[in-house]
This record gives sequence, structure tokens and C-alpha cells, in this order.
Amino acid sequence: MGRAAGQRRRRWFACCFSSSYPYSHRSANDRRYRDTYHPVPLYVNLNQIGKGAVGVIYSATDVTTSRKIAIKEMEVNNDPDQRQMLFNEMDIMSRCHHPNIVEFIGAYFKKNNNDPGPASKLWVVMELMDGGCLADILGHHGQLYLTEKLISRIIYSTCDAVAHLHSLNFIHRDMKSDNILLNQYGDVKIADFGFSAQLTENRSQRNTVIGTPYWMAPEIINGEEYGFKVDVWSIGIILMELAEGEPPYMNEPPLRALFLISTEGIPKLRNEEEWSPLLSQFLYSCLLLDVETRPSPEELLMHPFCKNIGSQECIQELIAEHRQIKQAEADELASLLNLDF
Repeated sequence: MGRAAGQRRRRWFACCFSSSYPYSHRSANDRRYRDTYHPVPLYVNLNQIGKGAVGVIYSATDVTTSRKIAIKEMEVNNDPDQRQMLFNEMDIMSRCHHPNIVEFIGAYFKKNNNDPGPASKLWVVMELMDGGCLADILGHHGQLYLTEKLISRIIYSTCDAVAHLHSLNFIHRDMKSDNILLNQYGDVKIADFGFSAQLTENRSQRNTVIGTPYWMAPEIINGEEYGFKVDVWSIGIILMELAEGEPPYMNEPPLRALFLISTEGIPKLRNEEEWSPLLSQFLYSCLLLDVETRPSPEELLMHPFCKNIGSQECIQELIAEHRQIKQAEADELASLLNLDF
């Protein structure tokens, strides 16, 4: 199976429980979100930049600041589970202020023009990450040259964001390349907190089987109680994506992949000799089956692999190179379509 098909399949698994938030039956907490006026006058120059199971993504301009932002537009319905999931996501985003976490700007209920009924759509407004997601870039892995310093920059930024999330007692539970975003300044940020959960003194572990199969830790798959370190396992799988272009077992159906992860574990890097011992040591520490010995994100940040990271310029160069490849593909397709047969 090709990577593109694999991406579509794993996104479906991650998004089939996609969230929306109803206009009616709001709790007192809901009033934090701006549902009393139509958001369209606040944002102009909407341009669709993506579409998926959760809704449509637009780039737009904030009329008050001229800032470029991103809008995730979702249909509103009255499913309480979806409602709670989306509310949790917005609540977590609004509390996580960190250089490596996508900034949450606001949420708005949007009514159709001249519609006297309740709002039919929800807009979640975030900072624009114009470099796209890491998964899209890795779709051209064979055409790109990812240096170890570039990989360490992405992994360091991811660990830093996850460490902050954990410091607030949140687990992400869906760390993967689809949820790592880049921008023109060379920033690397994590997003999509729809599957996140909070741990408390009374509930220091979870046992819900949730996430995207290829990145799920064995303790989640096996229905065991788990904590923060499931995110560390996923960071290890992201590192394998960066090194090899896709996660282990990507050619297997999701249920088969879950079985292999829980019974066979994760295979070693295919071309391990191409990478430094530090990268291998870092990777295999993330993938330790013994949760107690698996390091925390803070410990990973102290690992020598994270001490020799690339600059933000290397991320900018990666984005530029990827755009050139996509443009060349678009030009080639246009040329083929213009041929006379």
C-alpha cells in the first residue's frame, strides 16, 4: 500500500470520532466561547487550504490585526460525546501557552445567512502554520534529504511541547506526524488535542483504548492502565517516520498492526548503520516496553541526541524544498493534461 493511502486510512481512524460543539444546551463554561455574534466580519480573505473528516481548514486574515490565521470549520450537531471532546480540546489549547504548541485564538458559532435557527457551524481559530504538517512532507521522504540535525530539531521541539503538556497533567494520546505542524519561521509545533486527557491525584492513570493504531503504545493496545509515557512511545514512532518515511507496519491493516505491536514489538531501523549511535539510543529508549524505565520527555530533552539540534533555518529549507517538489509535480500534471491525444 502506498503512503498516500496509508495517510488517508490513519487519518480516518484518528478523525472518525471528530468533534463538534452544539449551539444549544450550553453550560456556564461554554460562555467563554463567542457565540453571540457572527464571526465573518472579523476575518476576511478566506482560502481553503485543507479538508478532512473533522471539517474544512481555511487561511484568513484578522481584520483588526491584519494577522494571518487558520480557521477549522466544523458542522454543529447534538452528539454529547462529540461535544465534550471538542470542548476538552479547546479548553486544553486555551491553557497551553508554549512556543511549540499551536496557539488557540478563539472559537465562534457561525450562523448561515438569514437563518433564524441556531448556529450550524463552529469555527475554531488558531495561528496559521503555513509550512503544513510533517506527514505531508514525509509523503515525499524519498525525494528529500533529512539530516540528523534536522531530525533532532523536530524531535527536540516535540519533546519540549509534550513536556509542557505533561507539566499541566495532560496526556496528548495522539502524537504522530499529522499533528506536528511547521511554519515559515522554522517553528515546529504540536496540535490536535481531541484525544487528550487530564490526569489528577484521584485518577493518575487511564485505560481507554484511544489514538491512531500505528503510533499507539502497547499498554494502550492491551487495555492496561497507562500514563504520560504513552506519548513518549509515540515520539519514538515519529522518529522512525523521520528516519524511514513511515511508521512500522504501515503496510499492514490497522488491526493487524495493533496485533504486531503488542506481540512482536517494533522492529529495528532498517538501515541503522546510516544513523549515529545517539539517534539509535534515543529511539530505543522511547520504545522500551517497561514503562518504568521508559524516559520522560524532560529526560529525553537531556539526552545527547537533543543537544546537537539543527537551526530553524534547516526547517525553513525543508519547507522550501518540499514546496518545490510539489510545484514540480503540479507542473508535470498540468503538462500531461494539456497534451493532445
